[in-house]
Amino acid sequence: MFPHQSASVVPLSQPPQQQSVDFAPAPMDSALMAAQMHAARAQSEMDALAKKVRADRIALEQPWKDPRFFPITPENVMFYFCQRENPFFDPNSDNAMILMQNQGIGPAQLDTVLKAMTGIQFVLVEPCSPPLFLVRKQQRNGPDKITPLCHFYVLDGTVYQAPDMHTLLHSRLIGVMDPLRCAFQEAGEGGADHNQKSLQSLWLNYVTLFSFLSN
Repeated sequence: MFPHQSASVVPLSQPPQQQSVDFAPAPMDSALMAAQMHAARAQSEMDALAKKVRADRIALEQPWKDPRFFPITPENVMFYFCQRENPFFDPNSDNAMILMQNQGIGPAQLDTVLKAMTGIQFVLVEPCSPPLFLVRKQQRNGPDKITPLCHFYVLDGTVYQAPDMHTLLHSRLIGVMDPLRCAFQEAGEGGADHNQKSLQSLWLNYVTLFSFLSN
């Protein structure tokens, strides 16, 4: 190197700057989004229906009996059933009103008085004989206008609520609802690549089953 000659400085090369790229999520298909919303709604509705079915089943499995009242005969079975301790009896029914005013009324007189009234009533279904009796809860709107609400049977002094067809179908089909509810849960958790047709098919099957159960 010659005197008075400064060394040249070579600048270091700068690494190329990386440009930030924003990755926007791919828009979810509107049909798939709607199907997932339907699946979530279906699961909620089925949970509510299953809860109602379990409550109805508990009511059916809780009989009532008064061991102090014995024996049960066609002449006294309605007085036995209409005790206020009986959880199946309605204290606001016509029977309760009649029994408060006429403690010594007989079965034939009770039926005659009930036919002249309107409201919730309990009547003994004929024919009957010990140890089994059938009691019908009904809404009377006239002498010959009645709407059955439910039935109870008294067997050896124990009162049971008889399941109606609606409750019976609910109890039988509750086993079908649990797998279907799990299928909806899995479908609702599926991503954008989930089989959309399968999800919509599950929804249609649910609508059919739920409509059948609710009618």
